[in-house]
Amino acid sequence: MENKSTSNTDPNAITLATWVYLLHDYGNTSDNGDVAAACETVSGSGGEEDGEQAGLALVQAVETVLADAQGEVDAAARLLFGERLGDAFHTGSRAERLGRIRKYQFTKQLPWLAYVWERKPENEVRPGWVIVEQVTDIVRVMDPNPWDELDEQRQISTGDFMVLWELGQCRCAVVS
Repeated sequence: MENKSTSNTDPNAITLATWVYLLHDYGNTSDNGDVAAACETVSGSGGEEDGEQAGLALVQAVETVLADAQGEVDAAARLLFGERLGDAFHTGSRAERLGRIRKYQFTKQLPWLAYVWERKPENEVRPGWVIVEQVTDIVRVMDPNPWDELDEQRQISTGDFMVLWELGQCRCAVVS
């Protein structure tokens, strides 16, 4: 299902746009007017073709913000959500971080971004951003890039996820 207009798009832009839209859908609108308007267009689009065009416009709006943030996803998230962006998950012991994550998931029930190291299908090990949807005894993550060979929905044991995230220096983007 490769779309020629997006197959060369930065995977971080797709991940960030998906996360921004999910937050928008939960009532957390971006501070960036262009991105917020693009999310509204996606919400109101009818039909597959309209939805695809609206989604492309959202990714393009997010790419602009990502360029302003010099390609850094967490910095772009700060530009998109301002003071509402938190990063309190990265400090303390593993048990303390996990406790804050679970509390956040229980109270807010919002997805967040994590920078994790993973083995890619071509047997490379490298970092990338994923959307964390749920943390219980397993961590459910989303990789919304349809052009890589990773499953878009994956489950990782909590212990393994914490190690992969710690290898990424516990970088994250969390809307509070």
